[in-house]
Amino acid sequence: KVKSKTISYNETSSIVDVKFPSSVSDSFLTVSQFGSIRRWSMNDYSILLQHDGMINPGNAHLNGTLAFDFNDEVIVTGWKDGNIRAYNSNKSNDGMLWDIKNAHSCPGGVSSLRIGYNQKYIISAGNDGTLRCWDIRFKSLVTNLKEHTSTINSIELYSDSRHVLTCSKDRSFICWDFVTQKRISCHRQNMGTINDIKLNKTEDIVITCGGDRCIRFWDIRQSKPINSIENAHNTDINCVQLSNGNLLAS
Repeated sequence: KVKSKTISYNETSSIVDVKFPSSVSDSFLTVSQFGSIRRWSMNDYSILLQHDGMINPGNAHLNGTLAFDFNDEVIVTGWKDGNIRAYNSNKSNDGMLWDIKNAHSCPGGVSSLRIGYNQKYIISAGNDGTLRCWDIRFKSLVTNLKEHTSTINSIELYSDSRHVLTCSKDRSFICWDFVTQKRISCHRQNMGTINDIKLNKTEDIVITCGGDRCIRFWDIRQSKPINSIENAHNTDINCVQLSNGNLLAS
């Protein structure tokens, strides 16, 4: 019997997102437009875990994956068809564990998604600017908030599992209180979409980037940025991330 061995592997569609597990640097996860999920080893670049794509590649422009997040038990994905689907974090090709159908039934579906730090909730955003909170145990809607007038590009969470930041194509970012279900603050820039939003370690500085090619630093108690890096790139800035130290990548 001839034995086979995979020498190398790559995706056959666009990679939507890349994330490292918390406090782990020797492996990372990717999700592709076709819905395939992979966990890769940083030591030999082999696949440690995989869930194959569940859609016809010809329909990816209609039903493909747009966002994902994960914890030790589940990988949660958001899709263009408006559904949220969950998969096993520890076992390959185990099939879908559960789903939330029509979580965002607007055209374009789920644009961003996060699992709450308390592991009890999923926060999802839609292409229509709607922000929703779901109970993971019961798969039920807890909160529905709508103030953005266009696609929510990114969600950032405070560690208190109460406050949430969102940024949008409408050139604004909003801080929300999920207990009172109200907006705390709204900041708007003059030009360009806001594509990504992050908090610093002490959670007192908000960092945004976007279509104006600048990285901005905000104190949400003040109306204007407290600092900025002008022309950080020569085109739109899609994402920004902080290291565990004092480095900022964009």
